[in-house]
Amino acid sequence: MSSQNFTILACLLAFMWSQVIRAIFFSVVPVAAREWGLTAVQAGIMLSSSFLGYSAAVWLSGFLPGQRKWVIVAGGALSLIALLLMQVASGYLAIMLLATMMSFGAGLYLPRGVSLVSDASKPDTKSRNISLHEIGAITGLSVGPLFTGAALKSFDWKYALLSGAILTVFCMVMVALVKENSSGVAARKAAPMIPVNRKLFAYALSMGSAFVLAAGLVSVFPLLMVEKFGVQPSFAASYVGSTRFIGLAGPLISGFLATRYGTHRSLYAVFTLSGACLVVMALSGYNLLFTSALLLMTLCAFASTPLLYLMVAEAYPPEQKDRAYSLILGLAQLFGLVGAPTVFGYLIGGFPASATFAAAAAAVFAGLGGIWDVSRHEREITERS
Repeated sequence: MSSQNFTILACLLAFMWSQVIRAIFFSVVPVAAREWGLTAVQAGIMLSSSFLGYSAAVWLSGFLPGQRKWVIVAGGALSLIALLLMQVASGYLAIMLLATMMSFGAGLYLPRGVSLVSDASKPDTKSRNISLHEIGAITGLSVGPLFTGAALKSFDWKYALLSGAILTVFCMVMVALVKENSSGVAARKAAPMIPVNRKLFAYALSMGSAFVLAAGLVSVFPLLMVEKFGVQPSFAASYVGSTRFIGLAGPLISGFLATRYGTHRSLYAVFTLSGACLVVMALSGYNLLFTSALLLMTLCAFASTPLLYLMVAEAYPPEQKDRAYSLILGLAQLFGLVGAPTVFGYLIGGFPASATFAAAAAAVFAGLGGIWDVSRHEREITERS
């Protein structure tokens, strides 16, 4: 296997790992909530806390010194320690803090991993490789809940969390074996700071809206199904995991759309369709139409993320990519991952299920505004030049 292909494979597996361990956690939250007598709002706060750790790490990762792969491995070690400590910890606060620590370790991966894939790719294969890399995240969000749904039938929820430790060790060994060019470290250190301007916030809003669908909403889905639809936690976890699998086709579709219609037009299409699906889910109730709309929404959500990663990669020079990803993704996750579960938990606790889907639809249409603003800004630059 060539060095380029090994780098892409290792990053794909590491991206999958970063999603699997967090997906297992949000899938066991309904069980823990029942065990401790938590309200939906308290469960949402627990999820938001873990996502806050993830978002803080994403923001910090691009500014840490050293080679990218060793930053990722250090994050894996931190997550591993948290997973092991969860086995002896007890109580709401202790588990919440350890989940935040676990997510922080996982979050150190994202800016560095996307940059590793981007730099390892030739110009004509970059969009393809970034799309392949995204399949790792989708697989993680699918396998994690499915595994948890099966494990909860036979094991305590803490043992389900412990299984993530094995995957952590394997994936970090793979990343440690990546051959990375160390000359880029000095260039990244000397690069000017990323300007915090309207363009950056527009990118963050668009990315955050995609994260609401890809992770923020799905993180409370098991809780919503248990609380509003009356299903068992194991079925809710399996349902979420199985419906995620259609997202594997998303990056492949987005690559075709971007080549044929352009990045911005493709984003307009998938965001609009996602919003329409959420409106259908809000109005239909839990039935076959609901599941069909969920599948289409999932497909569109995962089609949007590679397009957004590629858009950011093309907007900043190579030596600034790590910091650009850190700032944009950090802001995006505050919106899409940290704030969303608490808001959704509040809506699940006091309103019909339709309110949760209506709020997610509003976030999607806000993301459309961000894409429009980015497009307008880039048109102005092109016209001036």
